[in-house]
Amino acid sequence: MEAYLIESQFYSADPQLADREFDMAALSAQVFNLVCRTDHSSCGFALIMLPADFGSQKQRRMMVALKEGLSALHSAARGLPLEWFNMIRFDQKNTTKPHRDAAPAESLLILGYEPSEVKSRLSMYDYSARSVARGITPEQFLEDFNPMYTQAYERGLAELADFAWDIDCFDAGTYQILVVNNSCTAYSKETPKWQGVLHSAVVENSPGSRVINSTCVAPQADFAVVEEEIIAKFLNDDTLAGSNY
Repeated sequence: MEAYLIESQFYSADPQLADREFDMAALSAQVFNLVCRTDHSSCGFALIMLPADFGSQKQRRMMVALKEGLSALHSAARGLPLEWFNMIRFDQKNTTKPHRDAAPAESLLILGYEPSEVKSRLSMYDYSARSVARGITPEQFLEDFNPMYTQAYERGLAELADFAWDIDCFDAGTYQILVVNNSCTAYSKETPKWQGVLHSAVVENSPGSRVINSTCVAPQADFAVVEEEIIAKFLNDDTLAGSNY
């Protein structure tokens, strides 16, 4: 099993129950150890594989429960809860270059991929580790080698060639949750901060929907927290909409 892959493990006492529940405490701990890193000993992302019949609303409920589990662990470790920065539900069929989403300097993406006939491939790039190897900060790396920019694309990919993972087990035909450390903070043993990775997707140009339930969380800070009614809409409304802040 790949180091970042968490296959669907059920912990219900009665395996005959149709609506079995995950042990969210155990799952949150696995994800936290892989993703919420302050050094480069883990990969900075985790892929949770779910059954093909899992269901969209159940996936979204699980994403919210996972956020609460990660928040509890972060509160215990650093004294701060995690807050919702945004929640977005959309049909995304654009190929994206390696990038970090616009968000606080320390942040996590919790992305729920629904089954789709549109083929796609995901990759991760440990630009934080590459920054340390170069003796610069991740912020400086993005200024000098940001592969999102056309003029730096080839140089950026060359810099990250030994720090890249293709997520070969990603399966567009089933439900999955991908958690990504989206941070851009300098490495420090004295004042540990989350160490982020870049992510990219190559998406096939074909008919059909590719629905992503996209959320971002960050340690409690000076930003507008998503309100409860927006969370309720995210959980229960199946329409595809824009960004909810």
